[in-house]
Amino acid sequence: TSALIHLIIFNVFFKLFNLSFNSNLLIFGASFNFIFAFILGTAGSMVYNFSINRNITFSAKHTSASRQAPKYLIVYALSIGFNFIISIIILNLLGSETTLNANIASLAGIIAAIPVSFLGSLFWTFKKRKATQ
Repeated sequence: TSALIHLIIFNVFFKLFNLSFNSNLLIFGASFNFIFAFILGTAGSMVYNFSINRNITFSAKHTSASRQAPKYLIVYALSIGFNFIISIIILNLLGSETTLNANIASLAGIIAAIPVSFLGSLFWTFKKRKATQ
């Protein structure tokens, strides 16, 4: 569901920016429109992810959210960086920056980054404490 949230937000802003701006400014081979929509989609999914992972996936209420949040931001930053690199590589390989190609690139990045995010969350951010005897 996090990927779906990312893609919905990404598409809304990608379309909106493409209607509002004809950006020829390329950063890492991608338009400003792609990058800004990517950032907004990521921010929306990040908030959702933290809540779901803390409360449901890892049931990690044993530690305060204020202690988990900085760790989560570090793990998520690494995951986003990996996601972004993969997305840009795929987007450049696909050629033109159409809506379909932008979505394929974004989805490929999300899929590639899932293990980074999951493992970081499992083994560090939401790590369960060992029971003391």
